[in-house]
Amino acid sequence: MATGPSVRFEPLGEAAVCFECGEGAGAFARRLRDGGPTWIVDVVPAFGRVMVAFDPLRCSVDDVTARCATVLAQPIEGSFPARTHIVPVCYELGEDFEDVCKQLGVGHDAFRSLHAQKDYDCHAVGFCPGFPYLGWLDDRIAGLPRRPSPRLAVPVGSVAVTMGMTGVYTQPRPGGWWLIGRTPLRLCDPESGHYPISVGDRVRFEPIGRDEFAGRDGERL
Repeated sequence: MATGPSVRFEPLGEAAVCFECGEGAGAFARRLRDGGPTWIVDVVPAFGRVMVAFDPLRCSVDDVTARCATVLAQPIEGSFPARTHIVPVCYELGEDFEDVCKQLGVGHDAFRSLHAQKDYDCHAVGFCPGFPYLGWLDDRIAGLPRRPSPRLAVPVGSVAVTMGMTGVYTQPRPGGWWLIGRTPLRLCDPESGHYPISVGDRVRFEPIGRDEFAGRDGERL
């Protein structure tokens, strides 16, 4: 990995570069998407890094690193403040909720309180469209590895935990995380391009009951 003024980067083949940005990865990515040169063809942030794909017929790695170093040297965070999204969760609908509480040795009320008491940073979006990787869980509920065997299909809206992180299944997919609740909201809509949660945003969970879940089922975030 090479080092330049205020930036560390690593070429990924002939048409992409990975930059280390720390907590500013999401804001850096948005700056490049909104005002970057046309030879940048894709920008993907995740876990403090940003992959920048470019057209090698129109620029070189040196062009990309020089441009990105300039952007990183600017006060990015003030221009792109983090958004906070409130996601309601019905913990009663979590298929693994009882098992998770038993394995962790915490009561139901304690788990709900610990899971919903903080804002989580979105470190990555992927796996399936709009799935947010959120961290980090309170140490008292962060000790579970992935399930021994994944489910073949996880219901849309399932809120899950594993390995210190929490997330929300936005599509019916196989999955090995522990399901501790469900949200009635649709966190993304691929057909319309609705993806409200981005890397660098924050998510706060809000406990709700079955009646509110039923009344809000299908709402968009």
